[in-house]
Amino acid sequence: AGEVRRERGICEQAVLLRTRGYVRQVCEGLRARGDAAQLAAPLLDQPLVKTLLATVSLTVDPLAMGLLRAGSSLDHPFSDDDARAALRLARERRIPPLEVGRATETQPAEAPTAESQPAEAQPTLTPAGAAGLRRLERIITELRSAPSVAVGMGRYIFSLTTLGRRLLDEDAQAQAAQVGRLLEICGAFDAQRAAGALMGADDAAPLMADWAGLLDYISAMRELGQKAEVAGDNGEGDAALVLTAHGGKVSEF
Repeated sequence: AGEVRRERGICEQAVLLRTRGYVRQVCEGLRARGDAAQLAAPLLDQPLVKTLLATVSLTVDPLAMGLLRAGSSLDHPFSDDDARAALRLARERRIPPLEVGRATETQPAEAPTAESQPAEAQPTLTPAGAAGLRRLERIITELRSAPSVAVGMGRYIFSLTTLGRRLLDEDAQAQAAQVGRLLEICGAFDAQRAAGALMGADDAAPLMADWAGLLDYISAMRELGQKAEVAGDNGEGDAALVLTAHGGKVSEF
């Protein structure tokens, strides 16, 4: 073990166990003796991955259910109250929620009066929130025109936002691994879809980014138990993963 540690960084090492029953026990034992160790956690349950998926869901969801989580991004920020106000204004004006930020430039939202809101005041869209929504709308428009979900996700991470640059920080190693695995999933989905198109599947063409298909693909992964355990439970990138051998197959250990 000592030789392996000298040749490879601790973050590139893993302890593979046959069953889940001993995973936490072994991890705690390693930590107790001073070794940096972390439990593998489901990729699709990680906050950054959930935010990315919620954001791209806005390309196809007319109800914009992912709007609240999308606002947590530093590249198109708005508060939960801004998101709720946008959803309310979208209903009142009968427009898509993503268009609310742009619409308020030409038709500012009226503050609710005591007569119209006797029970409790509803949140209003702030100027900063409207700006974040306009930025998000432009990004979603770009994602809809992407040739594939892998290309679209890559553009979001490395071109349309500053996320890729932030992932270069030493403290973001765990998040970088999560994003890398998510991009692999996007690529696998595109490859399967392209194979279907080449085989003449009726529903495979034309080949443009199929965001709805990606979300269905990931939902199927959840149902089949393919959770892609590559993220650490303590957020530290410089630590060995402790996981089952089955989880290691997904993580390519």
